[in-house]
Amino acid sequence: MKTQVNLTSVFFCVFFLCYAFIRAQLSGTVSINSAQPTAGSNYQSFNALATVINSLGLSGPLTVNVAPSSGPYTEQVQFKQIPGASATNSILINGNNTTLAFTSTSSAAPWTLLMNGTDRMNINNLNIHALGLNYALACILTAGADYNIFTSCTFSLSPVATGLSQIPFCISSSSLNVSNGANSANYTQVLNCKMYNGYYNVVMAGLNAPPYQLGNGLYNCTLSDFYAYGLYSAFQVNSMIQYNSVERPLRNTTSSCYALAFYSNSGLRCENNCVQNLFNAIPSTTHTAYGVYSNGDLGLPAAVSIYSNNVVRGLKNNGTQYGICILDSPGMIYGNSVILDDPNAGTANNCYGLYTYYTNNNDSIRIRYNKLFVTRSGTGVKYCGYYVTPTKCIINNNSYYMMSSSGTTFTAYYWASGSCAGLSQMQAAGIEQNGNLLTANFPSQATCAVVPTPTVVTGQISNRNDEIGYRVQVFPNPANDVLNFSFIQNAVHHIEVLQVDGSVLLSAILEPGASSLPVSELKPGVYIIRYSEGNRSGFQRLLVSDQ
Repeated sequence: MKTQVNLTSVFFCVFFLCYAFIRAQLSGTVSINSAQPTAGSNYQSFNALATVINSLGLSGPLTVNVAPSSGPYTEQVQFKQIPGASATNSILINGNNTTLAFTSTSSAAPWTLLMNGTDRMNINNLNIHALGLNYALACILTAGADYNIFTSCTFSLSPVATGLSQIPFCISSSSLNVSNGANSANYTQVLNCKMYNGYYNVVMAGLNAPPYQLGNGLYNCTLSDFYAYGLYSAFQVNSMIQYNSVERPLRNTTSSCYALAFYSNSGLRCENNCVQNLFNAIPSTTHTAYGVYSNGDLGLPAAVSIYSNNVVRGLKNNGTQYGICILDSPGMIYGNSVILDDPNAGTANNCYGLYTYYTNNNDSIRIRYNKLFVTRSGTGVKYCGYYVTPTKCIINNNSYYMMSSSGTTFTAYYWASGSCAGLSQMQAAGIEQNGNLLTANFPSQATCAVVPTPTVVTGQISNRNDEIGYRVQVFPNPANDVLNFSFIQNAVHHIEVLQVDGSVLLSAILEPGASSLPVSELKPGVYIIRYSEGNRSGFQRLLVSDQ
């Protein structure tokens, strides 16, 4: 006898299973695959995942694997504040070199990926494109989106983008544009990523009152072919901008150009960045070029900014050039190399290897060990170093090479209560006593990597009377296996690795000289290294990656 099938029961069973799948909080491993329907552990689109995770959240750590060669995913995606997300319950999205793209035509929704209060999301190897001709934000973080990490991603816009709302990667108080009115994002880490085109390549903006934005970082990234700003950073505390390459090999429309620009930053670490070829495609332009530019700070005495080991070279414009320009931003300017070497410039505009201007009279301003080369042609006035500073500023141990064939030239120019025109006059006035004139120009090379720089400050300033404080070299950073330490002091050192909430994860006693600490057991993320010797201590931020 044939069994009768109750279609109503089957319907309710299927409905219940689908409902249970949809309603369960997520954890474990799921996939995104456009070739498969949303069912089981697969989601057909990023939006299908976002709809569930925004509503129900996490019950444990979640790994999302985007199927290789799937997509492209043509959609506009918004992740919100995800219930259950924490340091333990984080989200890892492995993009596997797939593409998320969207063409916005609305000023009210210009993004491709919006992280609206989203915490603890790590996105790896995903290409994110904003294709709108007027409104294009490839990725934007806002509304307190904290502790997010982007690794080996590409963020890009149309190459003709010149509008203020066209940004590959943006941290802002608003989801629509650059704004400084509210909390935006903290402890964002962007590692080994590439940004192309836009008015800005990268924006870090947010709350313009205490506690400001904290701990955002940009590491080993490529910033390319922006219209006006490579990086625009405002109202940031303890941000780290390190080992980035900034250039514009193809940009043929422009305004004045700021490769790395900082407004009201404190505790900044701008280190080991390479800026070059800002006007490579339009060398005849008379727009102004700024390599590293900083204007103002937040008045936080404990958060000292450091600009060290940066290289600025080959700006290639006919306008005014500032290799490094620091205005009323107390801090340490150490070991930078600036090469203004355009032999074909036919300009009456001035150029400055290092330009500083300070109105506050305190001893937190240190300018040391920089190498400043100027061989630019043209009739404009040329300065290797131009210092408008108070008398308590410390200028020493810098090296100058001036070999321009035309125009008025100065190795260094110092102005406080009076002026000193040239290194010899500065030294006669007791300034730059150990400065020197270089006898050979730095040879022309293709990359920044070949520019020599001295070993300079690392770690944290612990005592202003100790010129560079407690010096510790930590490498590599980011790390994924072993972390190495090199100590200047010949002593035993106590090392701790902390979570950002202060809890200790690792602790070790290291002997003098170069020592190491395994970190392979740490999850990818942001940590704090605390090191101490006797009554001295210091801190550095550590990035642990999975690559």
